[in-house]
Amino acid sequence: MNHQDTLLENLKRYSTRLNKGLLIFLGLTLLLIAISYWSSHKLLEEQHDRFKAHFARMMEDIREHEDFLRGVAVQSTKVPFHANDSGSYLKSALPEEGPHHYLGQEFAFPRPSACRSITETSSLAPWPG
Repeated sequence: MNHQDTLLENLKRYSTRLNKGLLIFLGLTLLLIAISYWSSHKLLEEQHDRFKAHFARMMEDIREHEDFLRGVAVQSTKVPFHANDSGSYLKSALPEEGPHHYLGQEFAFPRPSACRSITETSSLAPWPG
């Protein structure tokens, strides 16, 4: 009987060690899952905040463009329209860009546009970029 008691004691100790190991393993697993959940939540929160900031900046730009276009519309209703009068554009030469480059504005708006005059000598010349 002594042999069977020793075998049962060894089995009991082995089972106890396995249970402790399993409990430690489950505890570490739960800890790692909690850390993973927390870090994923933080990452998604940062992405959401960044998205909100970009969206707010985009909406601000859209509002600025709307204000600009509203100002253009109001000012264009005040100025009489001249369909055949090409002299109504404010032109200034850009000598550093070349002989046929001008900076022009139809009205005194804050956003002028640069243009290039096409002549017979440079009708097929590429745009200097």
